[in-house]
Amino acid sequence: MTPLFSIIIPVYNVAPYLRECLDAVLAQTFTDWEALCVDDGSTDDSGAILDEYAAKDSRFRVFHQLNAGVSAARNRALDVASGEWVTFLDGDDRFKVVRLANLSKVISMHKEVDWIHETLYECNSTPEVHHDFNVTTVRVFCESVYVFGWELLRGNALLWLNSYRRTSIGAIRFPLGVRYAEDDIFALRCLAQCKVLLTVGFCGYWYRDDRAGAASRNIEVENSILIHKLLLETVCEQKGIIEDLPDKERFAKVFSQTVRKDFNRVYRKLLKASRQLRRKHGVIAVEIGRLSFFKMRYVQYYKFGYWIYMKTGFLLPMQIQDLGKRALSKIWRCTIGRVKKSCGY
Repeated sequence: MTPLFSIIIPVYNVAPYLRECLDAVLAQTFTDWEALCVDDGSTDDSGAILDEYAAKDSRFRVFHQLNAGVSAARNRALDVASGEWVTFLDGDDRFKVVRLANLSKVISMHKEVDWIHETLYECNSTPEVHHDFNVTTVRVFCESVYVFGWELLRGNALLWLNSYRRTSIGAIRFPLGVRYAEDDIFALRCLAQCKVLLTVGFCGYWYRDDRAGAASRNIEVENSILIHKLLLETVCEQKGIIEDLPDKERFAKVFSQTVRKDFNRVYRKLLKASRQLRRKHGVIAVEIGRLSFFKMRYVQYYKFGYWIYMKTGFLLPMQIQDLGKRALSKIWRCTIGRVKKSCGY
């Protein structure tokens, strides 16, 4: 029988916390679920703990693989998921006991929904949050879903706050080789398939934010660059959807804010990197001209900034906003000396 929920749990060296995580799944008041646990080459007792729980309850399905990263682990689970809905849980976090019950209520009330986003969560560094399910916190979006989804993800893109109808995921998978923010790209690709999005204001997830080695601890330069590149490429892939949007200006605004914030992060990291690293990643510039269909000033800015970066390895300060021909000429004249000095040209 097809379960309502497939819970995807990637696991890597979280043995001290794993039993607490799995016990919280077992304690769910809603019982129609399967837990797809992928041991991503753990070197501690995590794999053995997973096997122990699978032996006790057949709803736990365990898969062992060589270490390939969290994206590969989640993709392995997505390949075998059979639930009508897919939700995510990290091996060192836990669900609150009523989370699946609350989600099932929302699904039964709104059978057309493809994506449920929870607006609240709790972590160990903050006071406990008591927000039970209340129908008044439910907001359903059937129009401008794509634009609202971007606004939502810009504010809070945490993967485990989202539950997806499995058919809306289809063949979409997490990008490989990315250690942080891979869920942003996954969510944006799913957004293109989403017809009805729903937000609900209950707290069903407990996040451990103080574990040494947690994914959010270290964001490497290479990873930041790769995510920025994937973000731009994802938007290019969705050009057809964007061109048909009735509110292009609203989308252009949120896209501009998102990309500028993301590019600022890459820029700051590269300024601290070595000259060799800056040169190495000069080739990351995707054909940014493909984004010119927005006809927005910031696109021209990025085209120019990337052109300089590709040629010289020098990054323009994000504070430069005047994009007129005279300003560009002045920018170039003021920049060329610094380029030669800092990059050896």
